[in-house]
Amino acid sequence: MKNGLCSSRPADIMEEFASYYQSLYHIDSVEGPGSPSTSLSTYLQSRVTSKLSAAARESLATPITIEELCIALKSMKNGRCPGPDGLPLEYYKFFGEALLPMLLRLFQSVDGITHLHPRTLAATITVIPKPGKDHSDCKNYRPISLLNVDTKILATRLMPYVSGLVRPDQVGFMPGREAKDATSRALNAITLAKRSGQALLLFSADAEKAFDRVRWTYLFEVLRLMGLPDAYLHWIAALYHNPTARVRINGALSTEVSIYNGTRQGCPLSPLLFALSLEPLLESIRSDTAISGIRGRTREHVVSAYADDLLFMLTNVESSLPAVLRTLDVFGEHSGFRINADKSEFLDINLHPTVTSRLKQRFPFAWCPTKMRYLGIWLTPSHSRLFEFNYKLLLDS
Repeated sequence: MKNGLCSSRPADIMEEFASYYQSLYHIDSVEGPGSPSTSLSTYLQSRVTSKLSAAARESLATPITIEELCIALKSMKNGRCPGPDGLPLEYYKFFGEALLPMLLRLFQSVDGITHLHPRTLAATITVIPKPGKDHSDCKNYRPISLLNVDTKILATRLMPYVSGLVRPDQVGFMPGREAKDATSRALNAITLAKRSGQALLLFSADAEKAFDRVRWTYLFEVLRLMGLPDAYLHWIAALYHNPTARVRINGALSTEVSIYNGTRQGCPLSPLLFALSLEPLLESIRSDTAISGIRGRTREHVVSAYADDLLFMLTNVESSLPAVLRTLDVFGEHSGFRINADKSEFLDINLHPTVTSRLKQRFPFAWCPTKMRYLGIWLTPSHSRLFEFNYKLLLDS
């Protein structure tokens, strides 16, 4: 509880969760408003370098068809929990012939002026305890938003185009990219550093509630600069027009929570929007001459990302690391993004002990003495220990 005491009363627990999520989903009321629109536009102008082609814009702006809705429904997996309306995906599939024309009229009515019904935008937040954490603290639960099925269809239209807007060092939820692309890049960087003797620092930056903290003014400005057409932006804006949620705790629902920021986990469109919103940060890192990465055969590798899991591969560490942190701070002022210092980590590859000592004094992050976990894989300074920390544990279990 806020007073530092624990309570087993259901009403107290419910109120605590509702209060926590109301603060999380309205960061402007807690931390102050984000950047003015003029400052935001100036910041993004040089950092949004990928834009949709004219053909892609035209395709995204075309009216939704019955055939498209049918394909979208068929592509969704059965067995998922329904949203607050209680209608599961199987209901839409079974009664598709009757429901699809009504869904079509629903999306055709959205034009930037007409909005979706408030009940359509309602969500139920189910909280899942994170293993090994203090479960008396609300922040140690993972929120999954259960949304109504009719809000999940727009993701299939955007999916074919996101890879062209997001560079290859972001692999999370991108078509044709996998988590192993990120882990392989990290392992190759370690191998190259060990063979060449080059000093390398791996910096795993833990983002605090990254999906939940995205400011909508920032998100929509990024989408606009990337060239998403007005018609598609109207559909996305309709999904973010006064949404609400209630938290389900022990089978009961909290009071209604108004949502003012974040891309809700549980919506298939959210990972795509988040990846697009993070691209200006990654572009800032790539283009900053003060930040040095490890040089491969054809290009320099500075960062590897799987959604909000960021791994920086830094050389010239004493100048590169402060530049990365400055870039993260500036990005956070505009977007809401924030690094959790308590959970961010360093792994030393060939650093001189004097450099390591100075970095430990300057920066509050944890140092991993023998291994660092990244995307479920233990990274080690020496490949000779990869088997011990990864495969042997799997074989033993």
